[in-house]
Amino acid sequence: MATSPVAAELRRLLLRLVLFTALLHGAAIALHYAFDIASASSTVRNAFTVAWVAATFVVVSIYLRRIRLVRRGMTVRGRKS
Repeated sequence: MATSPVAAELRRLLLRLVLFTALLHGAAIALHYAFDIASASSTVRNAFTVAWVAATFVVVSIYLRRIRLVRRGMTVRGRKS
């Protein structure tokens, strides 16, 4: 069964969203253990957590915006011809 180009693009974007989010979390967890954030001061732990959450927010926001634009039949620069 052939899928539409829009469905294929949505699937590709969703896969990238999940992949990049997982890679970001993997990197954050590795840094957490590499720099022993658990035993650091509360200021360092809080800063690390804020940076991690902010980075996750950026990645998810970018891909959810792209998904929303594709669903609406638009590109990042405007409507498709």
